[in-house]
Amino acid sequence: MNDNKPLYTEEVLALMVRKDETVTAAAIAPIVGMHPGAIIDMVRKGDWDREKQGNYILSGNRVKFYRIDFLRKNGFLVEKDPEETKMQVSMIEAITAILESQKVIMENLRMQSDILAKVVGIE
Repeated sequence: MNDNKPLYTEEVLALMVRKDETVTAAAIAPIVGMHPGAIIDMVRKGDWDREKQGNYILSGNRVKFYRIDFLRKNGFLVEKDPEETKMQVSMIEAITAILESQKVIMENLRMQSDILAKVVGIE
């Protein structure tokens, strides 16, 4: 079953949460299934497709890839309609509020259970 959706592995998620603007070949290597040296060789030879695989900076022996560009071009980040994004943020905030309320309710139930156990003499 191949629906052409990218696989969000630990390596992809780690790259997504990083704050760096650029990353080394070692950071993207496990995502593309290649050795960092092979990626660097592809860049040097001109075989790395900037338009499809992600833009980079080549300086001497060093290659840095633009993190967000790599994630977008490889299908891990998708530009969304701003209104859809606002709606999703609102939904996440509402769900977070519900979960926090449930946590308070569960803590109160636990305290009531502890009090009841002491009154009945069960400890």
